[in-house]
Amino acid sequence: MTKLICIDLDGTLLNDLLQITDYTKNVITEARNAGIKIVITSGRPLTGVYSIIDRLDLNSEDYVITYNGGLIQKVDGTTIQQFSLPYSSVLEIDLFNRNLGTYVEFQTESSAYTTWHQINWHGSFENYMTRLPLYIKEHGKLPEDINYIKAMTNDDQKVLDQIEKKIPLSFYNKLTVIRSSRHNIEYLNKQSSKGNAMAALAKKLNIEIEETMAIGDQLNDLSMINQAGIGVAMGNAISIIKQAAEVETNDNNHDGVAHAIEKYGLHR
Repeated sequence: MTKLICIDLDGTLLNDLLQITDYTKNVITEARNAGIKIVITSGRPLTGVYSIIDRLDLNSEDYVITYNGGLIQKVDGTTIQQFSLPYSSVLEIDLFNRNLGTYVEFQTESSAYTTWHQINWHGSFENYMTRLPLYIKEHGKLPEDINYIKAMTNDDQKVLDQIEKKIPLSFYNKLTVIRSSRHNIEYLNKQSSKGNAMAALAKKLNIEIEETMAIGDQLNDLSMINQAGIGVAMGNAISIIKQAAEVETNDNNHDGVAHAIEKYGLHR
Protein backbone atom coordinates (compact mmCIF):
# COMPACT_ATOMS: atom_id res chain seq x y z
CA MET A 1 0.00 0.00 0.00
CA THR A 2 1.34 3.42 -0.97
CA LYS A 3 1.17 5.91 1.91
CA LEU A 4 3.49 8.72 0.76
CA ILE A 5 4.08 10.08 -2.76
CA CYS A 6 6.90 12.53 -3.50
CA ILE A 7 6.28 14.47 -6.70
CA ASP A 8 8.73 16.67 -8.57
CA LEU A 9 7.37 19.89 -10.06
CA ASP A 10 8.93 21.11 -13.30
CA GLY A 11 8.61 18.56 -16.07
CA THR A 12 6.59 16.30 -13.78
CA LEU A 13 3.56 17.71 -11.96
CA LEU A 14 3.58 20.85 -14.12
CA ASN A 15 2.98 20.71 -17.86
CA ASP A 16 5.00 22.81 -20.27
CA LEU A 17 2.70 25.76 -19.56
CA LEU A 18 3.58 25.42 -15.85
CA GLN A 19 0.02 24.34 -15.08
CA ILE A 20 -1.62 21.53 -13.11
CA THR A 21 -4.62 20.23 -15.01
CA ASP A 22 -7.99 19.76 -13.34
CA TYR A 23 -7.71 16.03 -13.99
CA THR A 24 -4.40 15.76 -12.15
CA LYS A 25 -5.63 17.95 -9.29
CA ASN A 26 -8.74 15.80 -8.87
CA VAL A 27 -6.71 12.58 -8.75
CA ILE A 28 -4.35 14.08 -6.17
CA THR A 29 -7.34 15.18 -4.08
CA GLU A 30 -8.73 11.66 -4.27
CA ALA A 31 -5.40 10.23 -3.12
CA ARG A 32 -5.25 12.66 -0.20
CA ASN A 33 -8.80 11.76 0.78
CA ALA A 34 -7.69 8.13 0.78
CA GLY A 35 -5.03 8.98 3.38
CA ILE A 36 -2.00 9.19 1.07
CA LYS A 37 0.49 11.92 1.92
CA ILE A 38 1.25 14.03 -1.17
CA VAL A 39 4.62 15.78 -0.84
CA ILE A 40 5.76 18.41 -3.34
CA THR A 41 9.47 17.68 -3.79
CA SER A 42 11.32 20.42 -5.62
CA GLY A 43 14.54 22.30 -6.10
CA ARG A 44 12.59 25.48 -5.45
CA PRO A 45 12.23 27.12 -2.03
CA LEU A 46 8.91 27.24 -0.23
CA THR A 47 8.28 30.73 -1.64
CA GLY A 48 8.42 29.22 -5.12
CA VAL A 49 5.74 26.58 -4.46
CA TYR A 50 3.04 28.63 -2.73
CA SER A 51 0.96 28.70 -5.91
CA ILE A 52 1.19 24.89 -6.13
CA ILE A 53 0.17 24.56 -2.48
CA ASP A 54 -2.87 26.73 -3.14
CA ARG A 55 -3.77 24.89 -6.34
CA LEU A 56 -3.74 21.51 -4.55
CA ASP A 57 -5.45 22.84 -1.40
CA LEU A 58 -2.61 21.60 0.80
CA ASN A 59 -2.84 22.60 4.47
CA SER A 60 -0.78 22.98 7.62
CA GLU A 61 -0.72 19.21 8.13
CA ASP A 62 1.05 18.68 4.80
CA TYR A 63 4.77 18.66 4.06
CA VAL A 64 7.05 19.91 1.30
CA ILE A 65 10.62 18.98 0.44
CA THR A 66 12.41 22.02 -0.95
CA TYR A 67 15.88 22.90 -2.20
CA ASN A 68 16.33 19.37 -3.57
CA GLY A 69 16.25 17.93 -0.07
CA GLY A 70 18.08 20.73 1.71
CA LEU A 71 14.89 21.50 3.63
CA ILE A 72 11.90 19.52 4.84
CA GLN A 73 9.11 21.83 5.92
CA LYS A 74 5.47 21.85 6.79
CA VAL A 75 3.35 23.94 4.47
CA ASP A 76 3.11 26.63 7.16
CA GLY A 77 6.91 27.04 7.02
CA THR A 78 7.82 25.01 10.11
CA THR A 79 11.26 23.49 9.53
CA ILE A 80 11.55 19.74 10.09
CA GLN A 81 15.08 19.22 8.79
CA GLN A 82 17.67 21.52 7.24
CA PHE A 83 21.15 21.10 5.79
CA SER A 84 23.20 24.20 4.99
CA LEU A 85 26.31 24.82 2.92
CA PRO A 86 29.53 25.38 4.88
CA TYR A 87 30.52 29.04 4.58
CA SER A 88 33.95 28.03 3.31
CA SER A 89 32.23 26.21 0.43
CA VAL A 90 30.10 29.27 -0.32
CA LEU A 91 33.26 31.32 -0.83
CA GLU A 92 34.88 28.58 -2.93
CA ILE A 93 31.82 28.25 -5.18
CA ASP A 94 31.65 32.01 -5.62
CA LEU A 95 35.34 32.23 -6.55
CA PHE A 96 35.11 29.23 -8.91
CA ASN A 97 32.25 30.76 -10.87
CA ARG A 98 33.75 34.24 -10.84
CA ASN A 99 36.96 32.91 -12.37
CA LEU A 100 34.87 31.32 -15.13
CA GLY A 101 32.72 34.41 -15.62
CA THR A 102 29.47 32.64 -14.79
CA TYR A 103 26.58 34.00 -12.72
CA VAL A 104 25.95 32.24 -9.41
CA GLU A 105 23.60 32.98 -6.52
CA PHE A 106 23.26 31.62 -3.00
CA GLN A 107 19.82 30.91 -1.61
CA THR A 108 18.65 30.88 1.99
CA GLU A 109 15.24 29.91 3.30
CA SER A 110 13.83 33.33 2.45
CA SER A 111 16.31 35.27 0.31
CA ALA A 112 19.06 35.05 -2.30
CA TYR A 113 22.51 36.64 -2.54
CA THR A 114 24.95 37.16 -5.39
CA THR A 115 28.23 38.98 -5.94
CA TRP A 116 27.32 39.71 -9.55
CA HIS A 117 26.05 43.15 -10.51
CA GLN A 118 24.58 41.93 -13.78
CA ILE A 119 22.20 38.97 -13.91
CA ASN A 120 21.77 36.88 -17.04
CA TRP A 121 18.39 35.84 -18.43
CA HIS A 122 18.47 32.41 -16.77
CA GLY A 123 19.25 33.93 -13.38
CA SER A 124 16.39 36.39 -13.75
CA PHE A 125 14.00 33.56 -14.60
CA GLU A 126 15.19 31.62 -11.53
CA ASN A 127 14.43 34.62 -9.31
CA TYR A 128 10.99 34.92 -10.89
CA MET A 129 10.24 31.25 -10.20
CA THR A 130 11.56 31.23 -6.63
CA ARG A 131 10.04 34.57 -5.60
CA LEU A 132 13.11 35.24 -3.46
CA PRO A 133 14.36 38.81 -2.88
CA LEU A 134 17.88 39.11 -4.31
CA TYR A 135 20.64 41.00 -2.52
CA ILE A 136 23.89 42.00 -4.23
CA LYS A 137 27.12 41.91 -2.22
CA GLU A 138 30.73 42.54 -3.11
CA HIS A 139 32.88 39.55 -4.04
CA GLY A 140 34.29 37.89 -0.92
CA LYS A 141 31.85 39.74 1.34
CA LEU A 142 28.82 37.49 1.42
CA PRO A 143 27.29 37.60 4.92
CA GLU A 144 28.72 34.88 7.13
CA ASP A 145 25.94 34.64 9.72
CA ILE A 146 23.38 33.20 7.26
CA ASN A 147 22.35 29.61 6.50
CA TYR A 148 22.94 29.22 2.77
CA ILE A 149 21.04 26.14 1.65
CA LYS A 150 21.84 26.07 -2.05
CA ALA A 151 24.12 27.68 -4.60
CA MET A 152 23.00 27.77 -8.20
CA THR A 153 24.80 28.58 -11.42
CA ASN A 154 22.48 29.63 -14.24
CA ASP A 155 23.45 29.89 -17.91
CA ASP A 156 22.97 28.44 -21.39
CA GLN A 157 23.24 24.67 -21.67
CA LYS A 158 26.44 24.77 -23.72
CA VAL A 159 28.12 27.05 -21.19
CA LEU A 160 27.13 24.81 -18.27
CA ASP A 161 28.24 21.68 -20.16
CA GLN A 162 31.74 23.15 -20.24
CA ILE A 163 31.64 24.39 -16.65
CA GLU A 164 30.52 20.98 -15.43
CA LYS A 165 33.73 19.50 -16.84
CA LYS A 166 35.78 21.98 -14.82
CA ILE A 167 34.18 21.46 -11.43
CA PRO A 168 36.99 20.30 -9.12
CA LEU A 169 36.84 16.84 -7.59
CA SER A 170 37.03 18.42 -4.16
CA PHE A 171 33.54 19.88 -4.70
CA TYR A 172 32.11 16.44 -5.40
CA ASN A 173 33.88 15.02 -2.35
CA LYS A 174 32.35 17.48 0.11
CA LEU A 175 29.15 18.68 -1.59
CA THR A 176 26.16 17.39 -3.49
CA VAL A 177 26.59 18.71 -7.03
CA ILE A 178 23.65 18.12 -9.35
CA ARG A 179 22.30 19.21 -12.69
CA SER A 180 18.57 19.66 -12.15
CA SER A 181 17.94 21.11 -15.61
CA ARG A 182 19.84 22.05 -18.74
CA HIS A 183 20.23 25.61 -17.48
CA ASN A 184 21.56 25.19 -13.96
CA ILE A 185 24.12 23.47 -11.79
CA GLU A 186 23.35 23.25 -8.07
CA TYR A 187 25.61 22.89 -5.04
CA LEU A 188 24.20 21.63 -1.74
CA ASN A 189 25.25 20.15 1.57
CA LYS A 190 26.61 16.63 1.11
CA GLN A 191 23.62 15.19 3.01
CA SER A 192 21.07 17.01 0.86
CA SER A 193 19.13 14.97 -1.70
CA LYS A 194 15.52 14.35 -2.50
CA GLY A 195 15.99 10.67 -1.65
CA ASN A 196 17.46 11.33 1.80
CA ALA A 197 14.72 13.83 2.57
CA MET A 198 11.99 11.44 1.44
CA ALA A 199 13.41 8.69 3.67
CA ALA A 200 13.69 11.06 6.65
CA LEU A 201 10.11 12.28 6.22
CA ALA A 202 8.78 8.74 5.84
CA LYS A 203 10.54 7.77 9.07
CA LYS A 204 9.06 10.75 10.90
CA LEU A 205 5.58 9.73 9.70
CA ASN A 206 6.14 6.05 10.60
CA ILE A 207 5.88 5.05 6.95
CA GLU A 208 8.03 2.23 5.62
CA ILE A 209 10.18 3.11 2.62
CA GLU A 210 8.43 0.29 0.73
CA GLU A 211 5.21 2.27 1.15
CA THR A 212 6.55 5.30 -0.73
CA MET A 213 6.36 6.38 -4.36
CA ALA A 214 8.51 8.96 -6.15
CA ILE A 215 7.73 10.56 -9.51
CA GLY A 216 10.29 12.58 -11.46
CA ASP A 217 12.05 13.35 -14.72
CA GLN A 218 15.53 14.82 -14.13
CA LEU A 219 18.85 13.87 -12.54
CA ASN A 220 18.01 15.58 -9.25
CA ASP A 221 15.11 13.11 -8.93
CA LEU A 222 17.36 10.04 -9.21
CA SER A 223 18.00 9.64 -5.48
CA MET A 224 14.30 9.49 -4.63
CA ILE A 225 13.53 7.27 -7.63
CA ASN A 226 16.16 4.85 -6.33
CA GLN A 227 14.98 5.02 -2.70
CA ALA A 228 11.23 4.79 -3.19
CA GLY A 229 9.19 1.64 -2.97
CA ILE A 230 7.96 2.51 -6.46
CA GLY A 231 10.08 4.79 -8.62
CA VAL A 232 8.09 6.31 -11.47
CA ALA A 233 9.70 7.94 -14.51
CA MET A 234 7.77 10.48 -16.50
CA GLY A 235 7.40 9.78 -20.20
CA ASN A 236 9.54 12.88 -20.82
CA ALA A 237 12.21 11.84 -18.30
CA ILE A 238 15.88 11.63 -19.21
CA SER A 239 17.18 8.13 -19.95
CA ILE A 240 18.96 7.59 -16.61
CA ILE A 241 15.68 8.17 -14.76
CA LYS A 242 13.82 5.74 -17.02
CA GLN A 243 16.51 3.13 -16.45
CA ALA A 244 16.38 3.55 -12.67
CA ALA A 245 12.60 3.59 -12.30
CA GLU A 246 10.43 0.53 -11.81
CA VAL A 247 7.71 1.91 -14.05
CA GLU A 248 7.09 4.67 -16.59
CA THR A 249 4.01 6.85 -16.94
CA ASN A 250 2.75 9.42 -19.47
CA ASP A 251 4.67 12.64 -20.05
CA ASN A 252 3.99 15.88 -18.18
CA ASN A 253 1.70 17.18 -20.93
CA HIS A 254 -0.55 14.12 -20.70
CA ASP A 255 -1.23 13.86 -16.95
CA GLY A 256 1.57 11.41 -16.23
CA VAL A 257 1.42 12.08 -12.49
CA ALA A 258 -2.32 11.44 -12.34
CA HIS A 259 -2.05 8.17 -14.26
CA ALA A 260 0.78 6.96 -12.01
CA ILE A 261 -1.19 7.76 -8.84
CA GLU A 262 -4.31 6.07 -10.19
CA LYS A 263 -2.45 2.89 -11.16
CA TYR A 264 0.14 2.49 -8.40
CA GLY A 265 -1.33 4.56 -5.55
CA LEU A 266 -5.07 4.07 -5.84
CA HIS A 267 -4.68 0.72 -7.65
CA ARG A 268 -7.37 1.07 -10.23
